[in-house]
Amino acid sequence: MTCPVAIQKLLKNNKILYWPRKEADKNVALEFISAQIPPEIRLAEKEINQIISQNILFEDYALVRRELIERGFVYRTNDCREYWRLTSQNDQALPVL
Repeated sequence: MTCPVAIQKLLKNNKILYWPRKEADKNVALEFISAQIPPEIRLAEKEINQIISQNILFEDYALVRRELIERGFVYRTNDCREYWRLTSQNDQALPVL
């Protein structure tokens, strides 16, 4: 699968190699990871962590999970038991691996 140029520099073996410093690159990384989360399906924290871990080559999946939530890519219940992603207009353009 061909990935957009903006994400290619962050990937190795189709996984995010490191957490980027630039805000624009962080958003690109989060878009990429959020595209791997099935839309409109409620997931347990363990399941969302697994999806994130499968798409990064560094160990801090909790950082990525927090960023996904804080930036509005993923939502969660107040008790943190369920996580989900809404369907997006970008779903067609984002690479799903």
